[in-house]
Amino acid sequence: KMQKQSPTNNRTVPTCEGWLLKKAKRFNTWKDWYCMLIGSNLYYNSKKPNDHTTEKARLIHLGAGSVLSLTPLDGKPNSFGIIIPALDKVKERKHWFQTTSQETFKVWTDQLQKIIDFNSIKTTTSPTLLDRLVAEENDPHSDSYNMNASMVGSVGSMIASTSSPKPVHKQSSAASGLAAKIVGGELAEGSESEFGVFTNQVAGHKGKNAMLCDESGKTIFKPLNKREYQFYKRLHQQRNSPDFPSDFFPQFFGKKEVPGEQEGEKREYIQLENLTMGMKKPCICDLKMGGNSKGTDPNASKLKPLKQQVVQAMTTSSSLGYRIVGMKVWDVKQGTFRSMTKLETTVVRDMDKALESFVFDGQKIREDILPLFIQRCQDIIDWFRRQDNYVFLSSSILLYYDGEGAGHDVKMIDFAHSFAKDEEQDNQMLPDDDVYLQGMMNLINTLKRL
Repeated sequence: KMQKQSPTNNRTVPTCEGWLLKKAKRFNTWKDWYCMLIGSNLYYNSKKPNDHTTEKARLIHLGAGSVLSLTPLDGKPNSFGIIIPALDKVKERKHWFQTTSQETFKVWTDQLQKIIDFNSIKTTTSPTLLDRLVAEENDPHSDSYNMNASMVGSVGSMIASTSSPKPVHKQSSAASGLAAKIVGGELAEGSESEFGVFTNQVAGHKGKNAMLCDESGKTIFKPLNKREYQFYKRLHQQRNSPDFPSDFFPQFFGKKEVPGEQEGEKREYIQLENLTMGMKKPCICDLKMGGNSKGTDPNASKLKPLKQQVVQAMTTSSSLGYRIVGMKVWDVKQGTFRSMTKLETTVVRDMDKALESFVFDGQKIREDILPLFIQRCQDIIDWFRRQDNYVFLSSSILLYYDGEGAGHDVKMIDFAHSFAKDEEQDNQMLPDDDVYLQGMMNLINTLKRL
């Protein structure tokens, strides 16, 4: 039977776990083993371990070149094989397993295949290419990275074959301590103060392209993407309309010009409300909704659609219409934050467990915040179905709550791939945004199961 555990450590919660039959190496006998799929490793033990420990478990590493065989062994139903290729003097190894039902068979084989495909990408491409593909696809400024033709070819062939409110760290650049000029929108109180890195950012670019926060902690500054800026302006213009749900979005204050590191250089930022303002221990989950593998920007690089296809194929975007791109949670028991790296988000296959880990504070599931999360998502879906002014191909849903308080909410953010339907230059190339709606509905179902 598949086991559902309350997570205690975000890095060791298995993607899949449960009892499976495994064929002995030399004899035609089958024995029960408790199996756990953690990262690229399949652990199996004769007894169910406590707290997912792998200390005494046997190990099968699903490295590059591993093959999953779905052909039943000796006619046994729901059996599958894992074939590990020969390496140096070690011969090829075959491991055969059998599940108790077709449903469990599908769960295990789907997860195993995605891990094997993911590791094949890491080997087929350069060591850091996949990391960059994922990081850039999770950030609207991804077109700034130029990759050569050999990288394009390797990714293309692979696809074909696999079908706290105040900042703690001060900005070291020239932007720190410099006054900024507001351009359009409204001037937020405290916006002329010193800048620092926004420490509650869980997804998107870091370093030079990180989001900033003013010293008051009331507003944040996101590197400007022209399409996203225009979209925020349209939303801002509609904020007083009786049918427009302005509380679905962060408050928009226009854009701000900040002197860059070079003399005479100017950098532009979108100025937005800091949603975590006033929270003692902000817990944040950034979910990328929808997806568009065909691309939407005629000026984007030719590699852009390939990058999108890679990320969608290797994450839950392809199956659920949404995926995690960043998360951090305050662990009350440990007295520290748990977080998920960009690369770790790409191997998340069980969204029930992933979101359970988000609302688990180290001692209990925060059941008090789930009703509002569900209701807010439902409200977004209802508005999404009614409205006919905007197309949301890919944007984010931000779930956030106070790890030491009662504050919590849901917002729509990140609109570099969202459009007003009356944009004539783009109107002819816009596909449907049904995947976004599918993702929202699946998200609600996941939250309800928690």
